[in-house]
Amino acid sequence: MSETMSLPQPLLAVLGLIDDQLRGTPITWAVTGSCALVLQGLSVAVHDIDVRTTAKDAYALEARLHLYQKRPVSFASTATVQSHFGALEINGIHVEIIGDMQHRLSDGTWEAVVDMNRFKVWVALDDIELPVMSLPFLYEAYQLLGRADKVAVLKNWFESHEQR
Repeated sequence: MSETMSLPQPLLAVLGLIDDQLRGTPITWAVTGSCALVLQGLSVAVHDIDVRTTAKDAYALEARLHLYQKRPVSFASTATVQSHFGALEINGIHVEIIGDMQHRLSDGTWEAVVDMNRFKVWVALDDIELPVMSLPFLYEAYQLLGRADKVAVLKNWFESHEQR
């Protein structure tokens, strides 16, 4: 698949390992962030892998991949986001676990927890299909995060592909 060509081989290998470890389990998960953008055809730099999941499954995912644990999953909150965050390191690649991320809205309240399954798409990668958060979902998330750089990249992509 030509759009994955900008993903370095070590990241592709780690995506395959994650898929292999989670396939057939009840764990809800999807690739998100820059890696999800590249898997869907956008050209951006990717330095790590972000995995979105539910709060409950953040802990299950961590347990399943415990050999790679770098930072235990725990609830954390900043001025703009709250989630059950954790981190893995797989073959030198940083993997961020993000469980039930919520963004703070302009009125100061937290958005409702999103049913991520409504926004998952499947992307073929070699001989596997990976769950990935959809581009429209990522566009909205990057807007809430104030990530003007990613919003601009997605807006240009939507305009050139007549979507959204």
